[in-house]
Amino acid sequence: MRTIELLITREIKHNGLAVCLKPTNTFVLTPTLTHEIRTLQNRIAEQYLTNPWDGVLYVVWYLSANNQRAWRGLDFEFIVKCLIKNQEKHIEHYLQELFDLLYLNYISLGLPLLNCSIVNHKLMGISQEFFLLNQINFFKRHNPNSTNSIIEPLDFDKTFKKYAFPRFIYEHSRVYGFNSCNLNAMRDTLKHIHLNPLDESQLKSIKEIFDGIRDETQHGIYELAVKKLKVIKRMADIQVKNQVIYTPNQESSAA
Repeated sequence: MRTIELLITREIKHNGLAVCLKPTNTFVLTPTLTHEIRTLQNRIAEQYLTNPWDGVLYVVWYLSANNQRAWRGLDFEFIVKCLIKNQEKHIEHYLQELFDLLYLNYISLGLPLLNCSIVNHKLMGISQEFFLLNQINFFKRHNPNSTNSIIEPLDFDKTFKKYAFPRFIYEHSRVYGFNSCNLNAMRDTLKHIHLNPLDESQLKSIKEIFDGIRDETQHGIYELAVKKLKVIKRMADIQVKNQVIYTPNQESSAA
């Protein structure tokens, strides 16, 4: 039976879903996980079209706590296999779905919906973008000596030195830091966030930016494959060596 990589762990009161990302490779957004997220997005949109909800739907995204290593982004093991088999179309489909889901989460599916991230792992690459592009983000400060449960706004430019999209794209993202997870305080923070719907011209220009970054990513992979395939293989080997396969008995939590 195929391993499920996306778990809708519970429905929260007041229009909410908690969604746990649990890929077979604990460090990356695998093609399977990417597809499952896109499927969930479609289901949410279909639900609204057939039976609109009242108020705002809160979707809380978080990583499985089974492993605390940094998340790195693209699935290079998959990419290398496709390159060796001359299956570039699979790579392109993977990137298409990945950047589509990033865009759709960024614009909240064009619905009365707010995406929230709770992140207690270190992130790099596209994994960071998956969370950082959401409307509200709670990032663990990784201060083992502090038990302070206060949630405080973070300075974006001081906190994030590298990011994939133009700086203005992140202006809609509110970023908070926490030392110990306080779900009640997070809920209180969410209540004070108001949606700012984008107009058609904004949606079009933003979509062009996301498509452009996707094309640059694809071009970069192919260029590297031609000139330095060993580099991609090395990245894939690192992912494989550090891979942790989840079992059905392993539990996940937001903290």
